[in-house]
Amino acid sequence: MMTFQILFRLPLLFVGSFILAVVTLPSLWWVLVLMVVLIVVIMGFMMGVVGPRFSKFQTLLERINAIAKENLRGVRVVKSFVREKDQFDKFTQVSDELLGENLYIGYAFSVMQPAMMLISYGAVFLSIWLVAGMAESDPSVVGSIASFVNYLSQIIFTIVMVGFGELSYSCHDFPPSYS
Repeated sequence: MMTFQILFRLPLLFVGSFILAVVTLPSLWWVLVLMVVLIVVIMGFMMGVVGPRFSKFQTLLERINAIAKENLRGVRVVKSFVREKDQFDKFTQVSDELLGENLYIGYAFSVMQPAMMLISYGAVFLSIWLVAGMAESDPSVVGSIASFVNYLSQIIFTIVMVGFGELSYSCHDFPPSYS
């Protein structure tokens, strides 16, 4: 379902929102373009930085699963040869590495969301400020700002959803699972 949404619904929503926003307030086309460029740059940067970390995270997760299976299958052997400490250290080392990757990814996403909101609220603020200046000469513009802000929100939503979809699909080149 997500693939269908990314391939068909979101591009149509983006193009339709962009066209309608430009039709609603044609003088603010550059605000749309600036916002889209900034968000695409941030999403591209995040996919470049976090994408490889997701792949490493998945590899570490599979290593932890393999170690846990190995311990469960060979618990008698481990106990009889007094290898518990070695197995515990091996698991702890991979677990700590996994924790580090997970924290890095979490911190990266905790920075990305406020950055997106800052850009979107900045675009809304800039639009309202510019419309306030235009309202002095043409009061009919004031009613258009609500529609323009809605279209801005839809454009932001589509870019972020496509970015997250691309991020999740770009991380599917994991090594085969150890079953």
